Amino acid sequence: MGRLPGGKYLVYCKYCGKQKLVHPCVFIKKEKKDEFYCSVSHQVLWRNKFNNPAKNEETKKKIGKSSRERRAIEIARNSENYINRIFKRGKDHPFWKEEVTYKSLHGWLNKTFGKAIKCEKCGKTKSGKSKTFGWALLKGRKYEKKRENFWMLCRSCHNTYDGTIRNIKKMRKYYENNN
Repeated sequence: MGRLPGGKYLVYCKYCGKQKLVHPCVFIKKEKKDEFYCSVSHQVLWRNKFNNPAKNEETKKKIGKSSRERRAIEIARNSENYINRIFKRGKDHPFWKEEVTYKSLHGWLNKTFGKAIKCEKCGKTKSGKSKTFGWALLKGRKYEKKRENFWMLCRSCHNTYDGTIRNIKKMRKYYENNN
């Protein structure tokens, strides 16, 4: 590494040995001025070459199992009994609840049927005027994991259907009369 007439340094990548001209400000923050890498990936590769404990023979002996033992463990983990014991599903799961919550049900709808992209009442789509759509529970239906209990509505139809707009008008009249 030596300074050249243009004020730059000629350096060599510690990993691949490639030459590069570098401005002196590159070395201001560096503690070791003799360490230079042409890319971050070469820096990581150089560090792993020497500092990776998994490549150390002593560590391999401490951690390692024979390939036969590893294969037996892999077969055991892939068995249905192990999977059912570890990954409990349905009523066996510790967080199972009989009632479905609003959040979990809407998450299920979005995952199973995708996000709402059109209004089943007025026929608007994402390309039209309305940009927000959502899943609405049909009146008289229960929160259950059934597609027929829900329909896709745009924001204005959803507010009208739920009575939000009607309630806002009632509240406005109430405040106008009492003030």
